[in-house]
Amino acid sequence: ALASHTSLSALQTGLDCTEVFDAWQVATDQACSGLADTFSTSGFAWLLAGACGFIGALGQYWIWRNLKDNRTLFFDEHEDMKPKGFRKLFCCFCATSVGDDLEAGKTQAEETPKEESEKAVSPSKSTGGAKTGMAAKRIAIRFFEAFEMSIEENVKAFLRDELYPTYDESFKSLAVADRVASWKTLEKEKQSRGDAEVPPPGDQPTDPATLLSEYREPGPDGVPTADSEGKPLSKKALAALKKDLALLQKPWDKWQKDKKKHEAYLLSKIRKQCLEKYAEVQYTEEVEHLRPLSPTSRTPLVVVVEEVPEDLERAVWSDEIEQVIGQKLDVRVRKDKAVAKKLKGLEDRCFKSINVHEPLMKKLMALSDDQQVWEGVKIQAVKKPTKMKPPKEPKMPKGLVDPIEHFKSGKHEGKFGAFDEKGVPTETADGTSIDDKKQKALKKEYDGVKDKWDKHQQATAKYSQDLAKYEKWKEGGEEEASASGVPEAQRSAACGTAALEVLRRLVDRAVSEHAEEMAVEVNKGGHDPAELASLMVKVVLEHEDKTTDPVLKVLKTVDKKKRSGMTEVAELPEVFRLLKEDELQVGTHVCFGDITEEEVNFVSRSLEDSIARQGQITHEDLKSYIEGQDLEPGADGMPTSLAGCLVAMRLESWKKASSVEKLMSPRAWRLQLGGSLSTAAEEEAPKETNEAPEPTNDEKGGKDKDKDKDKEKDKEKDKEKDKDKKEKKEKKEKKEKKAK
Repeated sequence: ALASHTSLSALQTGLDCTEVFDAWQVATDQACSGLADTFSTSGFAWLLAGACGFIGALGQYWIWRNLKDNRTLFFDEHEDMKPKGFRKLFCCFCATSVGDDLEAGKTQAEETPKEESEKAVSPSKSTGGAKTGMAAKRIAIRFFEAFEMSIEENVKAFLRDELYPTYDESFKSLAVADRVASWKTLEKEKQSRGDAEVPPPGDQPTDPATLLSEYREPGPDGVPTADSEGKPLSKKALAALKKDLALLQKPWDKWQKDKKKHEAYLLSKIRKQCLEKYAEVQYTEEVEHLRPLSPTSRTPLVVVVEEVPEDLERAVWSDEIEQVIGQKLDVRVRKDKAVAKKLKGLEDRCFKSINVHEPLMKKLMALSDDQQVWEGVKIQAVKKPTKMKPPKEPKMPKGLVDPIEHFKSGKHEGKFGAFDEKGVPTETADGTSIDDKKQKALKKEYDGVKDKWDKHQQATAKYSQDLAKYEKWKEGGEEEASASGVPEAQRSAACGTAALEVLRRLVDRAVSEHAEEMAVEVNKGGHDPAELASLMVKVVLEHEDKTTDPVLKVLKTVDKKKRSGMTEVAELPEVFRLLKEDELQVGTHVCFGDITEEEVNFVSRSLEDSIARQGQITHEDLKSYIEGQDLEPGADGMPTSLAGCLVAMRLESWKKASSVEKLMSPRAWRLQLGGSLSTAAEEEAPKETNEAPEPTNDEKGGKDKDKDKDKEKDKEKDKEKDKDKKEKKEKKEKKEKKAK
């Protein structure tokens, strides 16, 4: 039928859809295969990104939940202003700034420089909101102006029981770890360097401080922002200044580092020569500035070696190890989990303790009774006394006992023999020391008993206060008007807020001071491990000897190595020799150097039988003996002075060599007793006559003996002079060698 119509036949040939079909087939293949793969891959990628994002958000949450923003910190300090209920649910959408209303009560006087110190006091946990915040700040400031030492001591006593046991353990652990790490680094440096000489640092470069002298004081980053006239620096000038400082700072830092290394090398060489007991470290001119100074007078101290290790090659001096700084380590210690747990709410617990609460509140209430404290603060109306119920007396807990007496009575009675200051046992009844494991258990038991005791004491104190209020209400008495005209309830609320701020500052200061004390203790090496302690060189710092007495100066010189304050009898020849050298150049005791060896031996025997104890004499006793002028013997018949001892020696030698029956002239007697020939001749000189009297036989013999004695003395003096010259020459040569 279609063929009969020519037009339809033509249309049929024109409607060939093969190409269209092929195109749709291609589109179908792409949609069902290529596009599906693409979309599935993209979907998987998005799912993976979402999972990573969720993990990241979860990690941020775990970090964020341990952080606090300004709003959180504010609400922690102002519980009464914290959003609650419906407001808490939608506070993230309608949050506003907080804390502005607390500053609205500031008066013009508070903004003047006179009371700038008030602004430095951060707001503490408030119990009365804006009504008492400003008054609390002023009360806290007045407390520190009229400071009371007893309150601070009570706070320190609380910290010793509550915080310091945990704090000290963490501090020692971190400090010792730092010292050991520093020691290990020092050992590696010594091994790598060996005995190689460290060269001098070279010429000194320009100090960056000289560039800053043309400007005002530097800013927080160390770069000045204004010139010497106070004009602010432009951005271009500031950038150029920073560039110049950077160019100078790098070579300066390198030179300083090289200088320290060279000085450490020189000091180590000096110290190697002083590794013996009681040796004094001799600082040369190059390292004299490294000598320790007195903390009070800032004068140089003398370093004396007190103890040296067995292994001298590995000897470690205290300043070679990095010193622990209490202020820096305190920040790390407070982050320790155990310490942070103790620090949380520490001020509140301190405030509630009996020994702190009552004296602190009494002091603050007295300071708050002043109209100037409440200037610009809205005074609350006095509330009429409402009906009060009598307070209930707290029941005594079962097994309540004073912690100090806990281990001395009851089931523990007779079990222990020694206790520490808290009452915790340290030894059993038979004197055996308690091991650490049992000691830990006893301390835990002590803490439980103390906690129960403290809670009961607090409850008893609160009952006494409530009872006093009840008795006052029962009598029908109204609140007495204070000098400031402020109700007691409002003053008490302000003092409570001020007390927390006062305690925060007292606790922070006490802990910081304790950290410094702990740092000094650790730096002394008292807590070092056994290996490090066995290698430490122990020294003693002494003030320079400024003795002006020639005898004491000599005795200290002889005792320099022992430092015992005693002189041995065998050291007397050295004492007389140094007196003759006269180091102080006073010339008053040079004559003691002429004492002969025979006389020294006699004096030594006499001292052994008199004032010497086990062959030693104190410096003061020996000084009195040498300078004494008393010739009479003591009650024991022994000489009490050097002069008396020498006279006794002369008399004893005369008794042995002479006879009392022999008659001699006065002149011969003087010669026999060791008198001077010239003196005797002058006293026995004949009267002027034309004829000279002939000398007797005794006089002739005396003259010959005197001449022989004079010759012997001259020979001995010449020998001593030669000996002194040789010794001085040797000392001079040694000094020159050391200087080289």
